[in-house]
Amino acid sequence: FDFDDDPATGGPAATEEFAAVNAQMGVESYISLRDDGQGRVLRRDGLATNWRSMPVEFGPNSFTVRFARADVGETDGVFRVSAMIGGTGRWITDLVPSSGHYRVN
Repeated sequence: FDFDDDPATGGPAATEEFAAVNAQMGVESYISLRDDGQGRVLRRDGLATNWRSMPVEFGPNSFTVRFARADVGETDGVFRVSAMIGGTGRWITDLVPSSGHYRVN
């Protein structure tokens, strides 16, 4: 997530770090979609090295992770997002979107 909508701030997107695909984002928060088996995923903010455990709700065809916008400095509802499926020792099977990012506003 690029919460300040500024590619010049934050860290590299996972798509850049692991797949060499420029997402045109400066990432303020990462969420690891790997479930821990107890209904939780991990979130890392900024350039921190520590990951925080977060609850996740799973539906039949979806999942929801909730956290306060204020926790990550998001103030105006406009942000950029991209995702990588796989990686970190596994084959990368998909990038979302295939290049660049989605801008939510």
